[in-house]
Amino acid sequence: DRAVSLPTAPGPIVDSRAPRWAFVREVVAAEMAREEYRGRTIRVVDLGAQDGWMTWRLGEMGCDVTGVEPTPSLVQMARTLPYPDEVRDRVRFVCYGIAHPVTDRLDRLVGVAAQWDVAVVCELWEHVRDETVLYDFLRGVLRPGGLAILTSPEGSWYQGRFPMGARPWYVARDHVRVVLLDEWVERFRAHYAIERAEVRPMPVPEVAGQACACLAARRRP
Repeated sequence: DRAVSLPTAPGPIVDSRAPRWAFVREVVAAEMAREEYRGRTIRVVDLGAQDGWMTWRLGEMGCDVTGVEPTPSLVQMARTLPYPDEVRDRVRFVCYGIAHPVTDRLDRLVGVAAQWDVAVVCELWEHVRDETVLYDFLRGVLRPGGLAILTSPEGSWYQGRFPMGARPWYVARDHVRVVLLDEWVERFRAHYAIERAEVRPMPVPEVAGQACACLAARRRP
């Protein structure tokens, strides 16, 4: 299980999550403005929702959002965050591990077809040893033509800075892989059209120069 974080109340984000949220917010806002979503609510699944800090903010934007998180204590925490009823009507959380079969079991958990318009995967890729599981899961939940939005610590910052087997404090506990944006892009090109790929600085004084890999890719039919 991932460590339980403190509940995130409504309000601005000023810590290391800020660049991730800024990227996701920009991409989702642009997606909501597309002609195909005129007259209907965009459906978003937030994979690895943690304590719901991003799930709720996507709900505030007007999205219909499902937060998927494997840690029961985090799901319970997310459900208790103090958001108004008009946002709560658009947000739900399910406790579910991505290693499970996708197509029908997730349907039953969420109560809707597993074909979302947008799938958000923030700071999850580096926690999963077999990334094939994540690629398969994304294809199982994202409709053809839907958008995948991903962020992860950019591995080029700390590759070569630490001896083999030694990792800095922010990856020592539960990070099991290094994500490099260029490799991410090449892997996704097979089934997705790359729409945005960039590296954003992380405002973490203890590790000056750390960066966040950000990717937006549209699933081909």
